Amino acid sequence: MKVKYLKLKNWMIVTAGSLLGIHLVGCEGVSEPDMYGSPETTFRVKGTVADADGHPIAGIGVGSFDMSQTGPDGVVVPGIDYRDTTDAEGRFDVSYRDFSDTETIRVDFHDIDGEQNGSYLPQVENVSFRGAEFRNQSATREIEVTLQRNE
Repeated sequence: MKVKYLKLKNWMIVTAGSLLGIHLVGCEGVSEPDMYGSPETTFRVKGTVADADGHPIAGIGVGSFDMSQTGPDGVVVPGIDYRDTTDAEGRFDVSYRDFSDTETIRVDFHDIDGEQNGSYLPQVENVSFRGAEFRNQSATREIEVTLQRNE
């Protein structure tokens, strides 16, 4: 009878502890906290870049403004994190991973090949993902960008 009572008592303690979030087994060596409720999302932006006449432009750097770069003196130096360069057809495809509830991704377009195919002014596009259909924590938007010549 005493054994049954102890088994029941132990079962009740373990069950109550589990319900209250008390763990009876240690997790030594775990250094990173669990990030429950913070799913990572992939925002994909693809499309084409053309000039005012509709001709595709190759050699345009596509990226995002990055405030995480630091100079040799430790001061934050804003810069562009280039993710892709347009091909001969003016196509690009970039992805951004984010943990926040971002609805808009800023995408920067800069002529990084110099005078090779003409000179174009930089441009920023804010791509909205509001109302986007997310599948497997990923959403894609397609855009067409028209750059103006730097004269």
